[in-house]
Amino acid sequence: MARSPDEGHLWQIRALLLYHDGRLAEALHDVERAQMLVPLMPAARLVMAEGLRHLGRKELAGDVYLALAESCSAVDEMLPLVQHGLGRLGMWAEVARLCRWVLHFSPDDDLQLYLLSRSSLHLGQPAESVVPLLRRAVYLAPSVERYRAALIVQLIEQRRCDEAYNELRQLPVAALEGICCKGCLRRLLELAMAYGDSPRAGVFAAQLASFVPQSAAQQGDAHHD
Repeated sequence: MARSPDEGHLWQIRALLLYHDGRLAEALHDVERAQMLVPLMPAARLVMAEGLRHLGRKELAGDVYLALAESCSAVDEMLPLVQHGLGRLGMWAEVARLCRWVLHFSPDDDLQLYLLSRSSLHLGQPAESVVPLLRRAVYLAPSVERYRAALIVQLIEQRRCDEAYNELRQLPVAALEGICCKGCLRRLLELAMAYGDSPRAGVFAAQLASFVPQSAAQQGDAHHD
């Protein structure tokens, strides 16, 4: 870099390395420098959006995400990352719009069905309207735990507990550790306990315990000492 300070592609590469190292502010600095020298590659534009969002420049981050989305194809692997960023900005209407666009071309895209269910809930749609989306996603990708966990939670919300537990039984105990949504885990724990499912209840309880702040855990250890 010292020998080629004007090489825009090198600034982009360093920005990507910094981004993957979690150093978003530094990554944004480098990608903004690269932008003054060369057109940014899509991955660098995503780093820019993520960096802007991280620094609280939400409106500008949203503009960058949307511009990047417009340059993506319906099968672009970067599009779900853009949708994730838009969701973190609360731009769920845009997430839903992009989901519907992809599903127009690829109606069996399980991830887009799942994202459409999430965005629909955030936009105030009733739980019963998203259950078919989640059922379809589970059917297409039965090994993806978060799809089935989301379906179970929505069935619980509708008081369809027998259906919810039947879905829970489809999840192998070993796969339950992949569920990391705290709210989902609480509901799943309650469901497992209600049906006397000790193995699954134990996994969910352990997962929830891992969310205890370190300071609280240390206080508890001190108290027991």
